[in-house]
Amino acid sequence: MDGHLAVMIFVGLYLVLGVIVLTVYIKPIEKKLEKMFNVKIKRPDDDYSYEGIVIWMPLVFGSLLLFMYYPIVISYGNFPAFLGIAVGFLYPSILMLLRLKTFGDASIQESTGMGYHPGAYLFISLGAGWFMILRGFSMLNFPNIPSELAYIVLGMGLIAMTIPLFPDYLDKAVSVDLRSRNGLRFMAVIAVILFIVTHIIWIVVQSRVFGI
Repeated sequence: MDGHLAVMIFVGLYLVLGVIVLTVYIKPIEKKLEKMFNVKIKRPDDDYSYEGIVIWMPLVFGSLLLFMYYPIVISYGNFPAFLGIAVGFLYPSILMLLRLKTFGDASIQESTGMGYHPGAYLFISLGAGWFMILRGFSMLNFPNIPSELAYIVLGMGLIAMTIPLFPDYLDKAVSVDLRSRNGLRFMAVIAVILFIVTHIIWIVVQSRVFGI
């Protein structure tokens, strides 16, 4: 069977199976998750709570990674790219799950109607460090690039992704309320700064330390 055809068949079957599972089992799954974490997945108006979003994120990303493993790793043999995608999405979502109280509905301010929205902070975290994560894992795919440099790049990426995931601590150090639109704009600027700084450090280390 042609490789591309096999990928298409796999994708189609996976999507159909996913839709069936979610349609039939989503309510009992959410009830079990509520008991497990002792939180409400949905609010009285049937919208997902912040806690619900945080709990679902690693489950959804994990399912998508299973879906992506076959075409990326089996068909194209690019395991480093798969690792970069996996770490990029699972790391911030799992860290937010561990900090569920911080990224819960209790963080919502009455004055702004906003809190530490997990979706927004996921994208801010990705913007800050995911590029370096992808670059670090891609470096491991080339034997002519020192593995130490790749690990340094990965470390910088993880640090950059981690900083935005502690908004409660940052809130104590800055004048703007991070649970507001201005706060999200501020965090977006922080993400850009982290992206630029890590990129500059990578260039300097690569040229001056490793002479590449």
